[in-house]
Amino acid sequence: MSEAKTSETDLSEARTQLQRRKRYKRLFYGILTVGIVGYLALVTVWNRVGGDAIAISAVGVYWGAIVLALGLLQLGPDEIEDERAEEINAKASGRTLGVAGFLLILGGPGLATLGQTGVYTPPAWLTGMLWGYASLFAIFAVAHWYTKRQY
Repeated sequence: MSEAKTSETDLSEARTQLQRRKRYKRLFYGILTVGIVGYLALVTVWNRVGGDAIAISAVGVYWGAIVLALGLLQLGPDEIEDERAEEINAKASGRTLGVAGFLLILGGPGLATLGQTGVYTPPAWLTGMLWGYASLFAIFAVAHWYTKRQY
């Protein structure tokens, strides 16, 4: 009979932890949403009215929300992500890198060659996008090397 009580206690604790995790996850994303919406609202007001104080306030609201969200993430009693969410994030990250890599590998040499020969001059935003993808891979390589050394 004690096994049944232990099992019920474990289940109850797991449900409580799940509810707490969901609450903190909603709070985390709610804070980020308030920061983003507040920033966009103040930038809209700034575009209509003007005034540097409004623009600075917009950035302050945004940064304040980021600091609060990160504080909650670090100081909160529970993780907001479980193993399933971490696996989903890892797969989505891999797919994102795959698409960016495909576009960089396919587009980089082609655009460089076409630009050098004068056949096609790519717009600045396209060249900037490819440099952004290259930077993404450089950051990933450093982060991967650093993380691998931690284990």
